[in-house]
Amino acid sequence: MVASRVHRVAVLMGDLVKSRSARSTPLLHRVFNDAIEVFNREHRATIVSPLTITLGDEFQGLAQDLSAAFDLVHTMRLYFLERSIDCRFIVGRAVLETEVNPNRAWNMMGTGLSEARTLLNDKQDPSAYRFSLPAAPTTQAALNTLGYTMSYVEELWTDTQRDYFIKTFEKGEQTYADLAHRIGVSERNLYNVLRAGHRHLYERQIETIRATLTALDEKRGTP
Repeated sequence: MVASRVHRVAVLMGDLVKSRSARSTPLLHRVFNDAIEVFNREHRATIVSPLTITLGDEFQGLAQDLSAAFDLVHTMRLYFLERSIDCRFIVGRAVLETEVNPNRAWNMMGTGLSEARTLLNDKQDPSAYRFSLPAAPTTQAALNTLGYTMSYVEELWTDTQRDYFIKTFEKGEQTYADLAHRIGVSERNLYNVLRAGHRHLYERQIETIRATLTALDEKRGTP
């Protein structure tokens, strides 16, 4: 008898918060569907099973590793916040005992999927960023604490701070002067707004999460 092959991947799930109370359900539905299509296309290099809408306001997918999954959900989070849409996500490790479905994130079985879904559906957790790592509970707890503090910083942003954060977050090699010119404000104004919004703390939270997930990715050989 030939043993079945296991596939160690990262699962990512998300849903829109209070979508049923949206002012325009058709508009929200269109924005959500368009976003899923855009992110599937832009992140196809790291997605192994495409983001798939499972219900009207929920999706799931599989990525090649945890760090890639986190980068994707953080990008999605900012995308929806820019449109004043609240949302929450979960990133976790999954060990599939069936083949990866490359067309839709459906009809796959293994450990990690139900655990991630359970944590996503926890309505008492205010965090937008959640992590499911059943084999590493201490690391899971630490990452969920960081995810909660990231969410808290985002909730403190004023409309202007949120706008500047989103426009400047992936700044690459650009200087603050270049960014300020692109936005149309003074460099000092940009710096003060980002500082008041706890920019440096937010960046350190993200860097720590990425570093931790990258270390876990390097140990992918263990479930």
